[in-house]
Amino acid sequence: MEPEQNDQQNAQARARQNRDLAKKTKEGAIWTVLFDAVEFVIQTGSSIILARILFPEDYGLMGLASISIQLARRFTNFGFNLVLVQRKTLEKEHLDTVFWTNLGLMVLTTALLVVASPFLSDFFNEPRLTAILIAVSINFIFSAIGGVSQALMKRKMQFKELGLSVNLSNVSGIVLSVVLALMDYGVWSLVYGQLFTSLSQSLMMMGQARWLPRFSFKMWALKDCMSFGLWVFLSSFIGFGINKIDYTFIGKFLGTSPLGIYEKAFETMSLPRKKIVRKMNSLIFSSLSRIQDDNELVVKAFLRVVAYLSVVIYPAMVWLFFAAPSLILFMYGEKWSGVIIPLQIMCVSGLLDSFSLVFQPLLHAKGLVGNHTKRQILQLLGLTAGVLVGLNWGIIGVSWGVTAASLFFYGLMLHTTVKVLPMTLRGFFGVQRSVFFYSLILIALLGLLTTFGGPYLGETSPLMLLAISALTVIGYVGAHLIFRFRDVDDIFQELFSEVGRFSKKFTKFLPQR
Repeated sequence: MEPEQNDQQNAQARARQNRDLAKKTKEGAIWTVLFDAVEFVIQTGSSIILARILFPEDYGLMGLASISIQLARRFTNFGFNLVLVQRKTLEKEHLDTVFWTNLGLMVLTTALLVVASPFLSDFFNEPRLTAILIAVSINFIFSAIGGVSQALMKRKMQFKELGLSVNLSNVSGIVLSVVLALMDYGVWSLVYGQLFTSLSQSLMMMGQARWLPRFSFKMWALKDCMSFGLWVFLSSFIGFGINKIDYTFIGKFLGTSPLGIYEKAFETMSLPRKKIVRKMNSLIFSSLSRIQDDNELVVKAFLRVVAYLSVVIYPAMVWLFFAAPSLILFMYGEKWSGVIIPLQIMCVSGLLDSFSLVFQPLLHAKGLVGNHTKRQILQLLGLTAGVLVGLNWGIIGVSWGVTAASLFFYGLMLHTTVKVLPMTLRGFFGVQRSVFFYSLILIALLGLLTTFGGPYLGETSPLMLLAISALTVIGYVGAHLIFRFRDVDDIFQELFSEVGRFSKKFTKFLPQR
């Protein structure tokens, strides 16, 4: 009876762990959404103000600087912070060793970037870039200070504390940028705001994590992290090419003003996936890392994530496509009208990339970084070809090239996952089927509104933006109330239930009369 009792006790213990993990995951998701909603409102307001004060050329300069900064960042990205989240067992020596290794790499990279800045300026034929690169390079040192603390909070799934640190620092940096822009600092308002955000975020994370490094470095601890980190190091370089190959070619061959227009279109398209997908990836990675040995449970959890994501990202991208003409002119003004068509083209890319991105924490949690890296190489080749061909038609052609590459990578990531895990194509697309049907209805309704309502409301007027936004909500909710697909209904009920429980818990922290 003892072996049977032990098996039963182990099964009960695993069940409790899974319930606790599910609870922490849901609470983490709600905290992430809550903080992101606040940050989104502030960032949107500041983006409108900054875009009306600054010019496409200012954003183009920062776009050029980001190319060099992100390339330099790849030399420091050995994935050590990811290892601290992913490892099953973790010692204090791992934390200290990773901290001092990261700090050393960041200081070295800062020095190299300072030396290289004049040569990079010559490459882009932009002398103003030298001073900007020297200033922004300090961010490397600032980010190293809080890296281990951030990893610890993710490992412990302390997403409330993590979100508080990130949002407060982002808000403070945004406020500083707006103030400096109003004082006519130009592109330097963006530079100083970025530096302040990075420093304040690292200091807040160290305070929230309640961790300080010791003067300790162990070679065995570094070796423990290297096998996983080397693939991350290679993947980060490929990721840089994927993220910045379009910026590089546009900046080199078309100039800073077209790059500023393209950058605004790309960033606007990326906003939903940044606020929803990238922020949630840390939560997904932390959760799946805890259950990485159970493939069936991993796939089940992953498909649940895909279902939740589809409920939000499909209507968001449909709305953005139809709202783009009125949204851009209302938010940024007539000088940014060139953003509209590239933005609409890349809405398809944004939809595909949102799903492609959630495969990354899945493969990392399973330790399959090498599989992901090989697919990234193919994506980079496809993206490079698309951008080079698209340059013949300006930023509109590049937008089409980027979208084609997104479709290619989406297929690659899906193929990889189906190959290494017990997931089927039917299962993956099945959890999106109902929302896809709702989105087709939404496209038809918004198409009729913009076609027949344009002459009366004004195709680019604020009234049209309001009408598109209202019809998006009414059409999406109405389609669900009519057809009431069970899978979507279950998601809505679960969301409302979790929000209700969370709100009761949250009100306990509010002052009572």
